[in-house]
Amino acid sequence: VTGVQTCALPILTTTKDDLITNVVDVTTTIEDIETHARENTAWLTHNVLWDLRAMNFKKIDSTAAKSLIERSEEVGKLRQKSLRTAFLVGDDHAFALSRMFGSLIDDTGFRTRVFRSKEDALEWLREKRSG
Repeated sequence: VTGVQTCALPILTTTKDDLITNVVDVTTTIEDIETHARENTAWLTHNVLWDLRAMNFKKIDSTAAKSLIERSEEVGKLRQKSLRTAFLVGDDHAFALSRMFGSLIDDTGFRTRVFRSKEDALEWLREKRSG
């Protein structure tokens, strides 16, 4: 199954088999990501690659980050535990913030990892997994 979904948000979503890929652009905000996750719930049953390479992480404030963490805590228990979410980033600042986010939501049901290489991210997402 393959599909492309576009919406008013600055996020391009494609679905292929059991993988959802969300690509953000330079205008994407944390609020956009939260809205996207609320409106598109396929991530509950699919592995997800968030391509955040174009996102401006220096514009993320603590209020937005706290809101995203709280939302992740609320919905993490609904997600299948065997599923994975990969964050693809392009610089050290984004890598550090994404690792911190992954660490903060580690006990919520989200299995996350941060990558600089799309190939490595896809390999991890496609690894055979259990429970």
